[in-house]
Amino acid sequence: MEAIMNGSEWHLARQVQAILVRHYVDTQRLDIDVLNSSVYIQGELRVFESHPSRKYSDRLEQTNSIRQTLAQVEREIRRLSDVSWLDIKLSNWARQGLNWLPKQWAPNDPIHPMPWRAASAWAGTVISEPCPAMA
Repeated sequence: MEAIMNGSEWHLARQVQAILVRHYVDTQRLDIDVLNSSVYIQGELRVFESHPSRKYSDRLEQTNSIRQTLAQVEREIRRLSDVSWLDIKLSNWARQGLNWLPKQWAPNDPIHPMPWRAASAWAGTVISEPCPAMA
C-alpha cells in the first residue's frame, strides 16, 4: 500500500517508526503505512538485541522477550492520540487472543519439543497443528 502521505500522515508514520526503533525493531523489514488515522504495519518482525553483551540463555527466553516487545510496541502505538486503527500483519508472528505467537516452530525448539503439539508456555494454549517443516 504505497500511497502519498500528507503532512499529518507522514508525522504519524515517523512517530510509529520512532516507537519501533526505540524497542530495537528492525524497521527495514517492515512496511509502515498511514491512511488518515489508520496505521498499517506488515512484514517480518526482527528485534535486535538491546545490548551487545546480552545473550539469551535459550530460545524460550528469546521468544518471550520478543513477544513482550511486540505487545509493548502495540500498546504504545495504540496510545498515540492520532491513531484510530492499528493493523499489524507479520509474516513470522500471529495474534492468538491477547497473545502474540511465532507462526513457525523450529523442529528442535525447546519450547515445543514435539512438532505436532506446539504448546504455548505463556498462555497455556495448545496449537494442535503439525509444524510445516515436519509435515
